[in-house]
Amino acid sequence: MTAQESAVDTAVMAGGWTPYRPVTAADLHVFMEATEGMVGVTYIPHEVATQVVAGTNYRFRCQTRQLHATGAIVGTATVQIYQPLQGQPEITRIDAQAPADALMGGWSDFEAPTTQEIALFDSVMGNMVGVRYTPVNVSTQLVSGTNYRFQCTTSLPMAGGDIEGSAMVEIYQPLEGDPVLVSITTPDVMAGGWTSYREPSAEEVAMFSEVVPTALGFGYVPVKVSTQVVAGINYRFLAERNILLPAGFPAQPMTLIEIFQSLDGKPHLVGIYPSND
Repeated sequence: MTAQESAVDTAVMAGGWTPYRPVTAADLHVFMEATEGMVGVTYIPHEVATQVVAGTNYRFRCQTRQLHATGAIVGTATVQIYQPLQGQPEITRIDAQAPADALMGGWSDFEAPTTQEIALFDSVMGNMVGVRYTPVNVSTQLVSGTNYRFQCTTSLPMAGGDIEGSAMVEIYQPLEGDPVLVSITTPDVMAGGWTSYREPSAEEVAMFSEVVPTALGFGYVPVKVSTQVVAGINYRFLAERNILLPAGFPAQPMTLIEIFQSLDGKPHLVGIYPSND
């Protein structure tokens, strides 16, 4: 044995890895035994490095293929397998590399959804009530299954006309079983946030007058309004008291009045909150 061969053997026995080499029939047997039953991604080993421990570690360089609605996504991965002195080999680690980050958890570019993707979307969202979601674009992420992010237009039917908006709907399709809704992300106005205050429309003033009580001598005049879309619409009106005041009497502070309008169009008074200013 040469000094160089002795040094290589010493490194291998001390936990060092051999250089990569073509896969032999014996290596392939270990690989197939360890990966039997795996679904989703297909791994095709073409090179291997080994490390002698209490048994043997294998690092297989593989080509990967994962079927997707629009075709197969091809990438590369390193699959590490441990073969004990006795017993079955087992996978200890998979490091995947893929073009466009598809197998690294990255999202694809948004593009128009396919017929299959629209069908998947409808199977999850078709029975929802209230807001209507229409998918416009989709981005996908390959995991153990597939994540979908659908850019959608939204429409909330109301008595005075539909309220249009937008939303991001995320759906997970496992390798086996039905797709599930993960989340719905919307701009602030659709996500429970309140709009900026603005002058109320004629319809909003009419709704305000319908539900806000008047007392002997004064009522309320809505000056500004902010809205919040939920399963219906919340309104926050800043209102002035409609009362005749003597000259020089300080102006009355604004009153905050909250109203909820349900999906059937019927408004309900939530509360009247006079300012303490």
